[in-house]
Amino acid sequence: MIARYSQTRFRALVVVLALGFVVVAVRLVWLQALGAGKWKARAAAAVVRVRDEPARRGRLLDRNGNLLAASEVRTDLGVTDVERFLREAWVDTLAARLSVAPEGLRRRLRAAGPGHAVILRDRVLDARTRRALRRIPLLTFTDHVRRVHPHGDLARRLLGDVTLAGEGSTGLERVFDGELAGRPGQVQTRRDSRGRVLSKRPVSPPVDGSDVVLSLDVRVQSILEEQIEAARAAVGARAAQGIVLDPRNGEVIALAQSQAPDVTDERKLDPARIIAATDAFEPGSTFKIFTAAALLARSVCDTSDVYDGCGRPEQRRSVKDFGGFRIRDVHPVGRVSFRHAFAVSSNIVFATAALEHLQQAEFHQDLRNFGFGERTGCGLPGETTGLLAPVSRWSGRTLPTVAIGQEISVSLLQLVSGYGALITDGRVRIPRFRVGRIDADGYVHIPSPPGRGPVVPASIVPTLRALCREVVQRDYGSGQRARVPGLDVAGKTGTAQVSDGHGYVAGVYTTSFVGFAPSVDPRLLVAVVLHEAHGHEVFGGNSAAPCVASVLRAIASGTEWLDGAAVVAEAAPELAAPDLIGLDVQALHARLQGARWSLAGEIPAAGRVVGQIPPAGTPLAPGAVLQVAWRTPGADS
Repeated sequence: MIARYSQTRFRALVVVLALGFVVVAVRLVWLQALGAGKWKARAAAAVVRVRDEPARRGRLLDRNGNLLAASEVRTDLGVTDVERFLREAWVDTLAARLSVAPEGLRRRLRAAGPGHAVILRDRVLDARTRRALRRIPLLTFTDHVRRVHPHGDLARRLLGDVTLAGEGSTGLERVFDGELAGRPGQVQTRRDSRGRVLSKRPVSPPVDGSDVVLSLDVRVQSILEEQIEAARAAVGARAAQGIVLDPRNGEVIALAQSQAPDVTDERKLDPARIIAATDAFEPGSTFKIFTAAALLARSVCDTSDVYDGCGRPEQRRSVKDFGGFRIRDVHPVGRVSFRHAFAVSSNIVFATAALEHLQQAEFHQDLRNFGFGERTGCGLPGETTGLLAPVSRWSGRTLPTVAIGQEISVSLLQLVSGYGALITDGRVRIPRFRVGRIDADGYVHIPSPPGRGPVVPASIVPTLRALCREVVQRDYGSGQRARVPGLDVAGKTGTAQVSDGHGYVAGVYTTSFVGFAPSVDPRLLVAVVLHEAHGHEVFGGNSAAPCVASVLRAIASGTEWLDGAAVVAEAAPELAAPDLIGLDVQALHARLQGARWSLAGEIPAAGRVVGQIPPAGTPLAPGAVLQVAWRTPGADS
């Protein structure tokens, strides 16, 4: 029985083993014949990896080649086994390679405790140092790319930021991301079973991003940032912004903004927001140049035309009723020429002239032609269209209030773009921030795109420039404090009340000044806006205008931008309209001898002057034309 039982168990064991061998054999056959392709692929994948090789992000340079932003590889150095690393002589080796004190490294390692620890962060390693460090056991490397800015916070908001993935997220980094980013390549790596690299083969090489040459000038940018911050602080403004533009081609030379440090959290500016593009404000009297352009372009008004500004200069203010609404002037001017009204910034005169000579539809179209109510196309993220209501929504008071810069809002970029057209050749140009790029083929200049078709006749541009010059150079002009000795500065002041949603806030203003130099052939346009400036006597002429003067003075003395334009002739002496009433023909001819003014029409053979426009004493420009009314001998009978 025992023998028979043992034989049975032996046979069972043989059967089990035989079945096992059969299963293994079948499995091997399946692996070799049917699953070979799958497992070969897995084996290849275990030792071969294809990974992306990042491209170098291009640099941002200013127009003179100064570095503004660049990518830099920073490395965190760690140790996988602190205790072992301390026992060996590797601390001294590491310290020698990095030129640091070994005792300091030991203290860091001891403080880190056992296991893995990062001992040095954000180290910039050249290729030679990196190769030497890789020979030190237990050392780990964690690389990350950072965007560095050699000039610190200069133009920092405008330049913008880059995400951890290397993509431009704000500012000019975002605008030109397509050129800066480049295209990543691919590298195939083969490793053995122990993870050692056997070979590397490029699948496709990375294409580095191009360097972008910006229109900015770091010297002018530094001047602008310093001066607008000083101006903002002087009047307690909530925020300030400024721009320096080359009006001949639309290139932005500098763009800056500032904010009061004590602004509440809910009113703080978004770090990514460039308010010259994203924020609209009521321009006030700086907008009167566009009204003047519309009147002159349509030949419905001449600069010598006389208007009643109401009140007398010695009065505190004047008010005119326009049939259901009133317009005020802080400084009454009386009866003056249109030219004089521009220099002293009379709201009443400009509202009157607009109502008398312009139609709503045509004035609205003129403003649309300048680009108001639409984006400039400069490319900055979040650009606003401003506010220019459709003409169908204009009320009876809209035309005169828009004519003086109310009931309309604009961005700073829109405003200077329009000014650029009026002081150059009548063409609106898109503000631009790039003048070239540097790629594998070298420097490539990117020409300025042509401006739009003429929005005003080029023939009226000299007149508009002359109007702006008198704002600054005449003793009665509202922009006297924009004067710079030896420099021919022109411009226009602006002061607008600030609304809180329920009405205008007393003693709080948006003050501004748009200036340019020289006045005859402008090379630079400088605009400054101070938001929510405090003080009942704070105007554009005594807050923003001095800031523009400081910017121009510093640019003239510290850069070549205004070389050759710094020495100019002094302003022409003041010319007042003579009193001609009562003169006969003979006496009038005598007055005309050597006069710097002339008469419109022909002088009759006999008669006496009984009326004149403009009235006696009105400030005139040299070459002004006066109109007179005659009483002839036939009319006396």
